[in-house]
Amino acid sequence: MSKDINQSRHLSTLDMMRGIASLSVCFFHLTFNNSFYGNFLPDGDILKQIGRFGWLGVQMFFVISGFIIPYTLFHNNYHIKNFFRFLGKRWLRIEPPYIASLFLLVFLGIFYSRIWHYEYNINWEQLFLHFFYLPQFFGVQWLNEIFWTLAIEFQYYLFMAFAFPLFVNRNKWVRYLTLIAFASIHFVFPENRILTSFSSLFLAGIIVFMQKVKLLNMIEAIVMICICSLYAYFQFSKDSLFISIVLLMSALMILLLKADPWWGKFTGKISYSLYLTHGVIGHNVLLFSMYIPFIRDHYFMRIIILFLGIAASMIFAWVFYRIIERPAQNLSKKISYS
Repeated sequence: MSKDINQSRHLSTLDMMRGIASLSVCFFHLTFNNSFYGNFLPDGDILKQIGRFGWLGVQMFFVISGFIIPYTLFHNNYHIKNFFRFLGKRWLRIEPPYIASLFLLVFLGIFYSRIWHYEYNINWEQLFLHFFYLPQFFGVQWLNEIFWTLAIEFQYYLFMAFAFPLFVNRNKWVRYLTLIAFASIHFVFPENRILTSFSSLFLAGIIVFMQKVKLLNMIEAIVMICICSLYAYFQFSKDSLFISIVLLMSALMILLLKADPWWGKFTGKISYSLYLTHGVIGHNVLLFSMYIPFIRDHYFMRIIILFLGIAASMIFAWVFYRIIERPAQNLSKKISYS
């Protein structure tokens, strides 16, 4: 029974971390990276300076995925023969909300073209490439700039579906060599469009997974995580220090922290929906508020609108989760590996 309780607390820690990561990205886009809608906050503003680090939530997501995918495969006794079932489960889990957010963007494009009287043509090739996470390979722009991370995540699913047996091989040297190979392949394929450019982040999550299922002892895991953090410092050419710190903190939180805050379950539950839709909802709250002189000309009113934008994003994400994401989750759970 104590094992079940620990596992529950551990997964609650992941919920909390997902919530932190998605809120960080949301705060980043609504404070620091909102130039598309005008300079909502003045340069030098304290919230804007804090918000500039919110993009690191993406790095936290990668570490979480690095852990949770092999962790789930292990506890479901995954084998290569289950490849298509695994992909089917992941597709049902992530694709319906993703596709819904795509059509939401298209709908808003059509809606705005009507009220502001400009021509809007749907780029069907661009839309088609989005379904398979391929725009970056064909020089096509993403409809939403955050979608590139989903492409990296999907590449990780494909990689882990094939490589998982090596990470849990009975021979420890096979496991060690697989870890080294995954880390090293970045030097062969250093492009930002593919998984290998973010290998240190996913690798940290994999190491935590291996410790949780007793394929590594605690000392080995902590040493390897520190090496991953150092590796990230050299792997990334920009903001590498911040990325290495987030990698280290995220991995150690999954490894050591047992937390179940009251807000963690809710924010973790809506984290994917919030990640997909905050740019649409929050940015539009900011955009339309700038047409109101009383808000546009008063700094404190802008601050109020900023937090209203975050609140509106969270409320919409909750509705989106209930209507679209949760049914997709339930369908995904119906596929078993047995």
